[in-house]
Amino acid sequence: MNAELEENAGKWKDTADLRKAIGDAAKSSSWFKSIASGERWAEAVFPAFSDAAFQQKDFATKLSQFRTWVDNG
Repeated sequence: MNAELEENAGKWKDTADLRKAIGDAAKSSSWFKSIASGERWAEAVFPAFSDAAFQQKDFATKLSQFRTWVDNG
């Protein structure tokens, strides 16, 4: 992704480019092969859920579903 990201993840726009950038970063850095790295990523992203507007975004819905899967298998 060639654009600078807003530091506040709650202001990110859910786009195909953002999803691809996150996926590419995850693959190139082995994020999800390390519990510690996954936990650091979650600590950075999940505070955005305190923003009601963020909770309405499709990206937030998918992250919530993913977290439910992680927490409950």
